[in-house]
Amino acid sequence: MLLAGRPRVEARRFSAVTSPRPEGNNGSDPAQYLYDYNVFTDTKSAYGWNVVTGQGTLYSSSPANANGVEIVMVEDPSSFDDGSRLISPTLADFTNGWTPRHRTTFLDLGAGDAAWETSIAPDPLNMVESVALLEDHTYAFRTHDEHWGKLRVTELMKNVVVFVPGSRPVYLNSARFTFALQLIQDYRRFKAAR
Repeated sequence: MLLAGRPRVEARRFSAVTSPRPEGNNGSDPAQYLYDYNVFTDTKSAYGWNVVTGQGTLYSSSPANANGVEIVMVEDPSSFDDGSRLISPTLADFTNGWTPRHRTTFLDLGAGDAAWETSIAPDPLNMVESVALLEDHTYAFRTHDEHWGKLRVTELMKNVVVFVPGSRPVYLNSARFTFALQLIQDYRRFKAAR
């Protein structure tokens, strides 16, 4: 039965438009921060999301974690200010042999609250597999399985001392961030429509 002449299809579209968009962060414990990848440390440099719940998980660079990894943080080799980058797992040294399904693309939406409040995802043709990581910047990302999300760097700490057993310490950047993930596949809305 139709109410007030509204077809059932509209109800389905309404539920999609107001789909949940889980938000979270990577915590306040430095052990949960994302660090530049370094082969000599056990710091975590990869992150991924469960597309059913929207929950995020910090990962080590082990191939055993291949199915969960969506983004990787690495030192920017061309940076003069000890910078870092977010990269697609397909570009990371430790992912040699991983399949192309691990391709994630990014776009820097800029700094501040206005960037974080972006409601529509960008055109996929404007996105790249590597982007400079900057404090207070928001990054749109699209995972290999076509889920859209955004990530805002809330704190970027440069040259944090990380101790390596039996060796000299290394200095890595680490990052705290908040995120939001769209659970509907290839649905380019970050926020519910009004």
